[in-house]
This record gives sequence, structure tokens and C-alpha cells, in this order.
Amino acid sequence: MESKEDEDGAALCSHIAAKIYSLPILFDNIQDNDSNQTRFFIISKVENLKKTEKDKTSLAIKLKNDDKPGALLSLLQDFETRGINLLKIESRPQKDTNEFKFWFFIDVEGNKLDQNIQELLAKREDELVFLGSYMNLC
Repeated sequence: MESKEDEDGAALCSHIAAKIYSLPILFDNIQDNDSNQTRFFIISKVENLKKTEKDKTSLAIKLKNDDKPGALLSLLQDFETRGINLLKIESRPQKDTNEFKFWFFIDVEGNKLDQNIQELLAKREDELVFLGSYMNLC
């Protein structure tokens, strides 16, 4: 793979990847803990997804009816109904409101190209934000 100049791009990568792709190393040893392990991502606006057997998809969720009991449960049941395995779920407060409302960030097994994930994205299109699909190397 050849390196392409991209003034809008940036990467956190190993020295080996920097050498392979002719990338300048701007900072070294950026961790704040010596036992830290960093996961690396390639981020692109181009949708050139390819499926692998080890894919993972990340989603952001802003529940439409979050003031109703069971709103989160209903969302989670949509994952279960489609056989989508949740790997991680966490919540973060919404910064655009003074109310106690949250964004949920969910990692699942699978790729956006998988039919069950496409069905979920279509059903919950007004609540789900697709963040990306990528090969899970962990």
C-alpha cells in the first residue's frame, strides 16, 4: 500500500507502521502509564468497508424516549432479537442539556455490512449513529 499525502489525516501508530507508510513521527511515548496498551484505528471518511471474521462495530445512541421506563431495555432487546452480541456498553452525559440525559456507546460483534446490523440501523435510524466497523485485533 502506498502512502498518500493527507493534510486532514493523523495517526497513532507504531514506529513500524510509520516507517512502512512514510509517516513523520511527531510525538513519542505519549502514554501516561507504562503498562498502557494502545489499540490503533484507521479513520477515514471513505466508506470502503470490508468484512472479516473478527469485525467489531461501534455505535452512539441517543434514545428518543429516554424519559420512559424501559427505553434502554427496548433498545437492547432489538440487539438480542437480531442475534447481535454486545461487547461493551457505556453511558456519557449529554452536554447539550441541563437534564439528566445520556449518550450510550455500544460496541458489538459484526460489521455494518451484516444484514442484522443493517436491520437494526434502519429500525433505529433516528437514534443510532454509526461510528465505524473495523477488525477487532484484541
